Amino acid sequence: MVRHPVDLIIKNNKPPAFANDLQLNPRLWAPVFKIKNRYIPYYALGWDEEFKRECSFNRAIKILQRQTEKTRMKYKSLSKTQKSQILFIPFEKFVVSPYKYLDLISNFIGSEVTGKTKRALKMQKVPRIINPVVKENIMKLIKEKISKECLDILDDLINKYEQKYLIP
Repeated sequence: MVRHPVDLIIKNNKPPAFANDLQLNPRLWAPVFKIKNRYIPYYALGWDEEFKRECSFNRAIKILQRQTEKTRMKYKSLSKTQKSQILFIPFEKFVVSPYKYLDLISNFIGSEVTGKTKRALKMQKVPRIINPVVKENIMKLIKEKISKECLDILDDLINKYEQKYLIP
């Protein structure tokens, strides 16, 4: 399941937030390192001073940028056979039209949709309509809190995501 960058930025700024100051929070599973009396997640090693200076939204954007690039490079390095074993499902399309994707997933893994799957969908309120105004409002909130550098990074992440997963 892949998610829109705006959704991930907001998710990473709600408690417990991976982008915020990290303490020994049992709800956070990411390994952390204590550097100069501050906890730094493993994915900020190498840019820990910059990580410490940034506001939580800038941190989340830079984390997402780095993790997205690592994922892209790792996927690119896979063999054709390995790539054929990976299925990317855009969250935004799945929640609107889950049964099409459930059939795709079922065929992909050689299984079938069960009653438990249908109950899980109901619990998650799927299918559902995604209100674009909500995302626009979230984006306005993010823009108020981030640097110009991070706005450029986020715009790039959004454009690449939407081109790859949302535009037919």
